[in-house]
Amino acid sequence: MDDATQKMLIAVIGTTISLCWGVWTWHVTQRDKRRSEHRDAERLAETRRIEATRPFLEKQLVLYGEAALICGRIASSPTESNAIARFWELYWGELALFENEGVAASMVRFGRHYNTCQKTNQN
Repeated sequence: MDDATQKMLIAVIGTTISLCWGVWTWHVTQRDKRRSEHRDAERLAETRRIEATRPFLEKQLVLYGEAALICGRIASSPTESNAIARFWELYWGELALFENEGVAASMVRFGRHYNTCQKTNQN
């Protein structure tokens, strides 16, 4: 193999390696970009979900606070008729739209305990 052929072969090999390196780095960059865009889209979707549920969560928090306050009033003064009436309004009404299973179970237990105490006091 003469000197010119060797130089040409080295040039072809160098060009091929440079091309392969360029294609590989482009591919890696594109893959990383897609992953980043996917993560950004997931974050945006989660942010939108939270924003969409914000009014529900705010109302839920208000009602949970009111239910806790009302239960506290009844526990400290079992004959307070306004608190008792409001408890049953929450129990059968608007709180039922917002409560989770834990709060629902607690409201049921509190209502049953209150009714049991009232029956005991009437006898």
